[in-house]
Amino acid sequence: MRLKGRVALVTGASRGIGFAVAELFAREGAIVYAGSSSNPSGIFAGGVTGVELDVSKEEHWKRVVAASRT
Repeated sequence: MRLKGRVALVTGASRGIGFAVAELFAREGAIVYAGSSSNPSGIFAGGVTGVELDVSKEEHWKRVVAASRT
């Protein structure tokens, strides 16, 4: 539980390395927001929340950052 109480935002999390990182961070206790522009709902384990995030769009960043502060 090395990341307990920490918040992580992982981009490109709908598959591959991003998906694996999101899952690992959650297993280590982090509250994880898994950003994806192609599959924001995703299929994630507990502790991971899928969010729509196209890193080229400022409004997506604002929404994700606001959600992570609640």
